Amino acid sequence: MNPSVFFRSSSVCISLFLIAISVDASMGAEPIRVEVSRDTWISAFPSEQAGNNGGGYRLKLKGIQEFFLIDFDPLPLRGKTVARAELLVRGEGDETLDRVTVSTVTSDWVEGDGSNYAVNTDGASFLFRSGQQRWHADDNGDVTSVSLGNGGSAWCFGDASPRDGDDWQRIPIDPAIIQARINGDCFGFLVMDDLGSEYNRSGDKFEYRLMPNRFLASREKNRSQAPYFRFWFVDEESDAVEDTNQKDGQTIESPKRFDKSVTASLHALLSSATSGERNAASSPELLNLDFQPIDNRECYLARGETVSFVIPTSPDKVSLSTSDELEVSLFALPQVGKHFDPAVPIDLWEQTKWKLGKQSEKVFTCVDVYAGKTIPAGKHSVSIRIDGADTSLELNIWDFVMPDRLRFIPQMNCYGLPENEIAYFQLCHEHRTTLNRLRYGWTGKVNSEAVPKIRGDGSWDWTAWDQHFGPLLDGSAFAGSRRGAIPIEAFYLPLNENWPMDHEKHFRGGYWIENAYDDAYWTEFRVATRRFCEHLHEKNYDETLFEFYLNNKVYFKQQRGGLWSGSSAAWVFDEPVNTQDFWALRRFGMEFWKAAEGFKTPQLGYRVDISRPQWQRDLLDGVSNVEVVNGSMRDYGQRVMDRANRYGNRVYMYGSANELGAPNSTNVAWCVETWLRGGDGVVPWQTIGQKSSWQTPDPLSVIYPSDFGPIASLRLKSFREGQQLVEYLEHYRESLGDVNAEQIGGLLLNELQLNGETQQRNEADAGSVVFDPSAGQRLRVLRYRLGKLLDQQAINKNDDRGIDFPRQGLSAKLKRIEPISLQ
Repeated sequence: MNPSVFFRSSSVCISLFLIAISVDASMGAEPIRVEVSRDTWISAFPSEQAGNNGGGYRLKLKGIQEFFLIDFDPLPLRGKTVARAELLVRGEGDETLDRVTVSTVTSDWVEGDGSNYAVNTDGASFLFRSGQQRWHADDNGDVTSVSLGNGGSAWCFGDASPRDGDDWQRIPIDPAIIQARINGDCFGFLVMDDLGSEYNRSGDKFEYRLMPNRFLASREKNRSQAPYFRFWFVDEESDAVEDTNQKDGQTIESPKRFDKSVTASLHALLSSATSGERNAASSPELLNLDFQPIDNRECYLARGETVSFVIPTSPDKVSLSTSDELEVSLFALPQVGKHFDPAVPIDLWEQTKWKLGKQSEKVFTCVDVYAGKTIPAGKHSVSIRIDGADTSLELNIWDFVMPDRLRFIPQMNCYGLPENEIAYFQLCHEHRTTLNRLRYGWTGKVNSEAVPKIRGDGSWDWTAWDQHFGPLLDGSAFAGSRRGAIPIEAFYLPLNENWPMDHEKHFRGGYWIENAYDDAYWTEFRVATRRFCEHLHEKNYDETLFEFYLNNKVYFKQQRGGLWSGSSAAWVFDEPVNTQDFWALRRFGMEFWKAAEGFKTPQLGYRVDISRPQWQRDLLDGVSNVEVVNGSMRDYGQRVMDRANRYGNRVYMYGSANELGAPNSTNVAWCVETWLRGGDGVVPWQTIGQKSSWQTPDPLSVIYPSDFGPIASLRLKSFREGQQLVEYLEHYRESLGDVNAEQIGGLLLNELQLNGETQQRNEADAGSVVFDPSAGQRLRVLRYRLGKLLDQQAINKNDDRGIDFPRQGLSAKLKRIEPISLQ
């Protein structure tokens, strides 16, 4: 790396501390003890992120929450070449170190003299390298932006030695890490505990230990207890040692510059879309999905597009008529609590056997209007009679087409469906979303329909499996729909840590995946993966992304009565926390791609759901190709998208749909914000309601179950609005030429004020995204201005390309990462 791109303070290299060298040590034969010149313990815990502990007598390691910075004076060692390196630390208390990371830090920092997480000091903290100076200008700017593989940094990890009789442990360090400091390419080191949380197991009894505190003596203690480095040097002097572990893939291309015509187009769009102009003509009889009066600007739609609106009266008092080119559908909107949400098709609502929502205090009417793909551009109208009074809605058809294949995917995630599940997939297809059901549970037990029958001779019978899933995967389930026979966009494979393998049969214990299972476990996993690939390839199911995804978490065992058998996971696979979890995911991904080697189809995804991208490092780079990231994408989106662009990943943002009573345009804003940040879709983590959802407001009931089939919510319709608006943006992006969504997003996000905020009840909660109340109106203005511009361009082709599939297989840029061993 070139350190000149990072800030250098006047205290880059201080020489106030002496290197203690054994008198009888010979170069290259005996280690040299090198004293610590500065150290400070910092914390990522929300209330402690600005705190400094540089003057404390202890250091602390606690998984991803607390860690320390440490350094030595490199000047006396300039020109020497490191052959071997260790950091020695003395433990305090009962907790010992297991595997530990040492990373270079590529921005200078001040030790400080604070204690007890002192703020307003000049000392370093998680957020600041000194005082109120951020570590880096980009991507949240905390210490992780200049360490752990980011900002030109390098890292290594290795298993510490057991404690000796005096409580000392040795931590191995890659010599290249130390060499970087000697050569002036970094400013000390970040040290992390990779184990984090632990557990105790006795038979089926399980006790989880959430990131215990691991205390160590700091340099502020006397020399006999302070940490120190120990280096072995080669005999000849050298300018540098090549860092073979971390340099690949660190170069990030500079953003493409817009030409003047593109810049002018964006500024023209922004000045129009943010002006706040409104058409004075509006009617309280017709409301948008935010229950605000609509105006003429909203009465525009493209060919192949559906718009929805609400009439605040019961459907028995409403009738509509229109031309044949427009398809109109009516729905009854009963209340759930005080909120109008489930949209019951009017023909079902009027049947005497339908009971749900009939006791509602009020019932409104929802209307969907669909413009056929061959409808002439120009003015059309819908005649509406409301309680005996006639009115009309003037519709203007724009001269461009909504594509049938989705270029942005709102993926409705779920874990269970009623027996008539095909209707749920059809409902989502109609609403320009895709439904994806995970078909195994906490113990890894797979639903019977999700796997082929295994015959007595070990062969697999796919007959029932194809009958069940074939219509979804070849598109025949949707043959009569407006979008046509387009297969579902995503499908979870049943593969997991306990299928087809028996986890308990093969698990040998331990926290580190390389030693946890016998070879037979991985062989069985690869055989099953390859059988799926062979069958899907043979059936030509090549338009769906088949996702291998590990959902389970080791701490589910604690939530299941403290029983080891409560979950088959020995790590936190979904929303990984500590290095041990990311490291395990890496191994599963590498085994998956090894099994799938040689297959160009089916399209495969190794999907990981990430809530802490700041701790991901490069452990999954070139391994995962589908990353589903929570609201932290707003803070760390640059590194997420840099990785996606470098390795050909698909990226989604996950969370929850809006709460009932919150603006339904929240889901529209979520879709647009995600696209502007470079994402390919959104994933509300649970979308299927329960019977109780008809009486009690349930933010997870994007789709309401009933004995007569699935019922869409207004929130599902708002996801359709969001998807359609992103298609407008896709059309616009293509009209600008060779421009990506992130480049447009850099200008539009702030102007439209679409910086959503994720509100969580606790750390485990996926959270609901919240935008300011006026975001919906700004998006409606944006839609109008985009549509008007596209109408002038008359984009009449029905672009059938759809979203790009992610990279297949392990990346050619994949780096070799192995633990460093003590010698």
